[in-house]
Amino acid sequence: MRQPALRVGWFEAITENFINSEGAPLFVLEQIRSRFPVALHGVALSIGSADGLNKKHLERIRRLADRIEPFQISDHLCFSRFGTQQHHELLPLPRTRAMLARLLRNVEIAQNYLKRPLVLENISAYREYPQNEIPEPEFLNTLAEKSGCRLLLDINNIYVNAANFRFNARRYLRAINPGYVAQYHLAGFTDLGTHLFDTHAEPVHAPVQRLFREARFHLGEKPFSLERDDRIPAFETMQRETLRLAAAKPVKMPARFDIVTSTPKSDAPAKSSRGLQREASWQRHFYAGKTLKAEPRCGTLSPAAAQKVYRVAQFIRLGTAIREKFSLLAAALGERKMLALQRSFIAANKSTNEDLALYAHNLPEWLVRQRAYPAHLADLARLDRLQFDIFHARAEAPATDVFARAVMLSATTGLWSGTHQTVKVSRSRVQVLHKPLAGPQFLLCYREKFAVKSASLTAGQYRFVCHLQKRVQLTQLLSRAESENWLPPREVRGLFRVLGVPGLLT
Repeated sequence: MRQPALRVGWFEAITENFINSEGAPLFVLEQIRSRFPVALHGVALSIGSADGLNKKHLERIRRLADRIEPFQISDHLCFSRFGTQQHHELLPLPRTRAMLARLLRNVEIAQNYLKRPLVLENISAYREYPQNEIPEPEFLNTLAEKSGCRLLLDINNIYVNAANFRFNARRYLRAINPGYVAQYHLAGFTDLGTHLFDTHAEPVHAPVQRLFREARFHLGEKPFSLERDDRIPAFETMQRETLRLAAAKPVKMPARFDIVTSTPKSDAPAKSSRGLQREASWQRHFYAGKTLKAEPRCGTLSPAAAQKVYRVAQFIRLGTAIREKFSLLAAALGERKMLALQRSFIAANKSTNEDLALYAHNLPEWLVRQRAYPAHLADLARLDRLQFDIFHARAEAPATDVFARAVMLSATTGLWSGTHQTVKVSRSRVQVLHKPLAGPQFLLCYREKFAVKSASLTAGQYRFVCHLQKRVQLTQLLSRAESENWLPPREVRGLFRVLGVPGLLT
């Protein structure tokens, strides 16, 4: 594979993309880390959850950090979970004294557990808690001062929120204590007419670039990263834009912003005598609760319309995760029917895992219980899931002399059987048959250099490989298959052409 010429100084990796993978994603990250410094940037820590942190998720982050040794661990100043339900969205925090007290406690727990300071990012938002007590710059400064964490200033998010909620982005920046800032983020927004939406799907807009140059002048030069989540261009294009932004000269704000009008208040209360009932209720009912008249508008959106923005965004995010994992199922159903399946599944199944890629892992079993769907669709979903699991599985030490010792299938190999002929395998590629044929079907799925492939099996070959799910002696198994006449010699040759792929047997 051709390696592009690299002129950037470091890379940022989304933490949740790697915490549950031992396959290709982690391998790629380790290759990058062998050459460059890496920062881990999370999207699911939910540091602002009113009901506390998920210790299991913290443990997964720490394991990944021990392996990658990042120079920084960051996440978002938001909540993304309530109870056991994971929203997979960056949701705005109530900026109250009670919330600040809980936030300080959560940050202390996380930093002690990870044994390193956190860097927390300001988010874009489309709703605001109607009883906010502390301006956001003061909220950020106080959090950093009292917890020891540092700030990741997302310049695009500041601009988007300033446009949507009608405040001055420059005054926001001047109110931030420069000593607390560790990093900048840059990204592109999309103008939807009613409001600006933080899509990360476009180049950095000119006014955001100007605000970035002003931030560097007044807050100082810090490491920065360029984010792109959709319509991602070639690496060379991203690198050129990053270098151009880095080379732009810092500029001073107009003179009227020389005097900082909103100074950090180090004596802002970090404790509150009242509980978190109101804030917890806001988090619990964020998507479905009744909006209050006191809640500010977002651009021209009413509070109820802004709440709908979040519901639609969540559906798109969950639906995209389903489509990416179950591509064969989507091909069989078509656009309209797949969308209907997504709606039904999402309505009946909440996400409980911080890793979005693990959402809908139970979809094959759910399909079996839905009488409206033919049986072969559940078979396709099981095949999709098997390929996903193989892609992310940990590679085991391959067996060297497979006939000299007992062997078994490795974790990067799996068996699939279908009650109907629903797919065809051509050059190890799996394609959907739009008119399923009668009769059973058997596949051996395996990973070869991180590419997931499949090979068709006869009933005898399938029976043989089923025995390899436990450690066995191949010579004894071959003798039994021959004596019981369920694996003809010609099928043995075909089978071992596949079993000879390095890494299938361990």
